[in-house]
Amino acid sequence: MPLLATPQLKHRVSVMALFGISGWIFGNFTSRLGDIQVLYDFPEGALGKALVSLSIGNFLLRPFMAKLIERFGTSTMILIGGLGYILSFLAISLLSTVFECYVLFMILGCSFGIFDQCANILGAQIERNYKRTFFSSIHGIFSASVILAAFTSSWFISEELSIFAHFLSAAVIALILLGFSYFTLPPLLEIVEKVRKEKLPLVTVPVRPTWIIGIIALCSIISEASVASWMSQYITNVAGSDTYMGPWPLAAFSFAMMLGRFLGDGIRAVSGDQELLRDGSILAGVGLGICILVPDPMLIILGVSL
Repeated sequence: MPLLATPQLKHRVSVMALFGISGWIFGNFTSRLGDIQVLYDFPEGALGKALVSLSIGNFLLRPFMAKLIERFGTSTMILIGGLGYILSFLAISLLSTVFECYVLFMILGCSFGIFDQCANILGAQIERNYKRTFFSSIHGIFSASVILAAFTSSWFISEELSIFAHFLSAAVIALILLGFSYFTLPPLLEIVEKVRKEKLPLVTVPVRPTWIIGIIALCSIISEASVASWMSQYITNVAGSDTYMGPWPLAAFSFAMMLGRFLGDGIRAVSGDQELLRDGSILAGVGLGICILVPDPMLIILGVSL
């Protein structure tokens, strides 16, 4: 039986590879933020501004994605977003001025926004086409890739290899995965047909019931971004850990998130949505409290795991 013989398996693996790329680049990038700060000789507060430019770029084209997919097609948008994401990540290790860093961070964020949204749309399309739950597992792949990237980063740091060598190795792996995914993507005929039929506006505004969900998602994203963007700095600069331990909180956080994502559907069926949201929020608050009140490296790793 040939590899990936059925269309369903081929499409599932293709989308899983896209989420693997997202997590792999994200994990390698955030694990080296301290080294990026040194590379660009950031003054006080400049790293925070760079991360703001990253967030602005991430949001920039998301409201226009329905029209962009209709105009250029999913495969093209995946290719544009994926290449922009990988190559801007690599370029960060090559330039040197603060302004160049701000521009690259914005391009990185914009490319990730395109790539991430298309990947999620494709995941939803697979669930619709094959009538099987898929989202938890593909997001689990993202977390697993972040874990692998964090430990890879820790090895590069411990071996005192250059950030360019690290980012080049990560970019080559990501480009290979992107090439595989590009030629095996599932079609989006239903979504494109719906866009054409309903003549959606250029900017899609969320309907009112989704605003509360959006606020909940915002709280979740703030927590996740805090761990991803700042915890490597916190554990080394505040808790006084060795430099190679910088990526460990991200690895622990991603491992716990991976477990939650792979087990999430089963837990949700037993506990219900409201109880799961309430208990998860309490657990997250306890973990954050541990990190802030007891800045010990091992307790920080425990706290982010919660």
